[in-house]
Amino acid sequence: FCIKLRSISNDKTLITMIACIASSAWKSWVRPMRRDASTMATGSKAVAPVDGELRRCQVAVIGAGAAGLAAAKELRAEGHNVVVFEQGSSLGGVWAYDERVEESDLLGRDWTRPKVHSSMYQNLRTNLPREIMSFTEFPFTPEVMGPRYSVDSRRFCGHKEVLNYLHAYADFYKLHDALQLQVRVLEVAPEPGSRSSHSRAAGAGQAGSSDAGGLEHALEGPLTTKGGPASHHGAAGPSLGPQRYSGQWRVRTQRLGSEAAASSSVSEGSYDAVLICNGHYSEPNLPQVASTSSSFPGTQMHSHNYRTPLPFKDQVVLVVGASNSGEDISREVSECAERVILSARSWKSEAWGPGAQPYGARNNIYRYPLVQELTADGMAVFPDGSKVGPIHSVIYCTGYRYTFPFLPPTILQQADAPDTAICSSSTAAISSSAVKGNVLESREQHIYPLYLHMFPPLLAPSLSFLGLPWKIVPFPQFELQARLVARALSGRVVLPSPEDMQRSVEQHFDKLERSKVPLRYAHMQGDEQWQYNDLLATMCGPDVEPLPAWRSRMYAATGTNKRGHPDKFRDGPWTVEDQEALHAARQEAGRKLETMRAAGWEAGAMPAAL
Repeated sequence: FCIKLRSISNDKTLITMIACIASSAWKSWVRPMRRDASTMATGSKAVAPVDGELRRCQVAVIGAGAAGLAAAKELRAEGHNVVVFEQGSSLGGVWAYDERVEESDLLGRDWTRPKVHSSMYQNLRTNLPREIMSFTEFPFTPEVMGPRYSVDSRRFCGHKEVLNYLHAYADFYKLHDALQLQVRVLEVAPEPGSRSSHSRAAGAGQAGSSDAGGLEHALEGPLTTKGGPASHHGAAGPSLGPQRYSGQWRVRTQRLGSEAAASSSVSEGSYDAVLICNGHYSEPNLPQVASTSSSFPGTQMHSHNYRTPLPFKDQVVLVVGASNSGEDISREVSECAERVILSARSWKSEAWGPGAQPYGARNNIYRYPLVQELTADGMAVFPDGSKVGPIHSVIYCTGYRYTFPFLPPTILQQADAPDTAICSSSTAAISSSAVKGNVLESREQHIYPLYLHMFPPLLAPSLSFLGLPWKIVPFPQFELQARLVARALSGRVVLPSPEDMQRSVEQHFDKLERSKVPLRYAHMQGDEQWQYNDLLATMCGPDVEPLPAWRSRMYAATGTNKRGHPDKFRDGPWTVEDQEALHAARQEAGRKLETMRAAGWEAGAMPAAL
């Protein structure tokens, strides 16, 4: 449509007419062409269901963090029935601070150890401004949250403010009745007797449908992508026959807490689909030096178990890893420690490499290359043979592994491989999933094969993963991912065939191989997240707008400011580019707040969802 302006001259009338024509052309011609081009590239299509009605599915969501909440909201909006299983006592996932640590295993080596889910430390502040962190229709501003929820108005706020934002989001969209708290998912497996579908359309299984073959029937023969390259996990790749599993899933759960009676705490349910939203910041990833330094006399721990700097007072502390947590924790610890040695294989700025001048609030942080050995006399040894020490404590800020303990080996094979493995079809270390007969393989901090980092080609959309990409702005991406899953389940969106999805996966790995990118970066996006997000929006259909441009501009400005002012980027000064993006963000938030208030949302009052 066009807004008619009062014309005070013929020239202005002409301008108004041209604006109307241009707007109409964009809506009816240019945008559809963009979407059609994307459809040809991805093989997906947004369509109306053949029978004129959307399918309503029974869906289990695992995890009530930001991804799980976004999934619940989008699934309900599409008409599905949803239950969200959360093993913690409240929603929030990684943002729910827990002062406990895993005392018996500070490195997190034993996968059977008693676990603490949260990796949040006490003084953590976000490394992204709240404006771009927000979900698309629920601005992350103190004005929207109101005094009932907002306790920290800073742009780079503390973790408590983020958790409160998620509570406000759940209240606004009335998601609490979908949550089952203190319920752990023990197993997710295909329902015996469920069917496989020959259809290229994305559909959820229906109760009562059966085929004696079930999932096994869908795993016929090796994958041969027509005209495509061999699998990067071996010549054969994961088993992929002509069928797509579209049956039901059996989800076995256990109720936790004091009220759970041992005799009745385990139960089962059947679902048309399962969305896995359990996060990937709770299972530590350790470098090789951690497993070869058993004689080291000092304390070794992963940052998963770091909470405050006080235990490191007057110590010489080695921090391994210089990504976000390594940079932050080294600075925080330096305020108590005698000296901090920050050791890494790479740096965010070339000026930050080994040999740089000491820095930090007390000028006591020193940069070194990646540590090679920790000796029995407490010394840290580096590749050139130099030694530093004695070291009292080591904190490994070396990332996390993807872990899905509830998926059986027939669905996901957990494997280990050298840290230096490269994306290559000829890499001997990468064995064939087909040999093991499983659908997915977890190796080197990535899951293979997943179309769009979400869909196993054989199991989509009845099984999907949300939130696997990293080095991203997570919340709005979770929302787009969840919307696509919800629409694929309802039939509003038809996903590509399993063969085409697998071919897309191989193209992604081909790109990584040509660039000699290690496998551990297979789900890393960085600046590529914006193109990925636009693709998700396009696949969802013409009614879903791409994320506004101010988000990517603010992200870029934040990165520039962070590299230029690593000690104070959270508190300004802000760049011109950031201020321009902030102005656009605040204008958008103001418009959405008006809409929310019209729907009954008042700060401090119980909300009415849109």
